[in-house]
Amino acid sequence: MNEPYVPDGYSRLCPYLTVIDAARLIDFIVAVFGASVEGRHERPDGKIMHAALRIGDSHVEISDPSEQWGPTPSAIHIYVPDVDVVYRRALEHGARSLMAPTDMDYGERGCAVRDAHGNNWYIATYLRDKATAGTASS
Repeated sequence: MNEPYVPDGYSRLCPYLTVIDAARLIDFIVAVFGASVEGRHERPDGKIMHAALRIGDSHVEISDPSEQWGPTPSAIHIYVPDVDVVYRRALEHGARSLMAPTDMDYGERGCAVRDAHGNNWYIATYLRDKATAGTASS
């Protein structure tokens, strides 16, 4: 259940990306991660004042820079059902590979890409069998 000070459907933590050409980043996130746009508000000049996207059970908010708020690319870790499929889709939509999908010792298959706005996306699929392997006591 949400806290009374948190909007319904939101968690307490929500990344907020301020990037040049926010509309293009919104298109990228929708195409690559299957996000839905829950709200989009434009300034009189057509730039994005505020947009809210839902990816599964999480939200990311996006805007174009303003005089008060400059661009602030970020790094985001996201879990997906199939890291290899999402990695390929990200590259098809203009992302640059930072690390190809790899099985990690800590039980995830992960990769990393940088979108055209300079955001790093750490994409992973949790591998339950590998994460629990070797944790039992002898």
